[in-house]
Amino acid sequence: MYAVFGKSIKKEEQRKGDIANKLSLSDRYYSNKNAYQISPDYYSLARCHEFIELAKKTHDVRCIYIAQAEKVTVEGAPKISKKTGKPLFRFVRLTGI
Repeated sequence: MYAVFGKSIKKEEQRKGDIANKLSLSDRYYSNKNAYQISPDYYSLARCHEFIELAKKTHDVRCIYIAQAEKVTVEGAPKISKKTGKPLFRFVRLTGI
């Protein structure tokens, strides 16, 4: 599973807190720090690249990198969610844009 990480102008406008207040919107938006998932989960890299091409046309979303989901393991065994009983996943940076 893959996803595109980056920033959106709408979400950056809504950010609150000391760090967000010290920086202007453009400084936060163009910073490469604190990227978050901006695309749905996809099963192929090709779909991620399609999302990136469409996002370039809107100028509301800035794509920074593509990440791949991998299982979280503890001492070689998959970590299980207490709430759902299913294995936990996390996204690992795969390729920059």
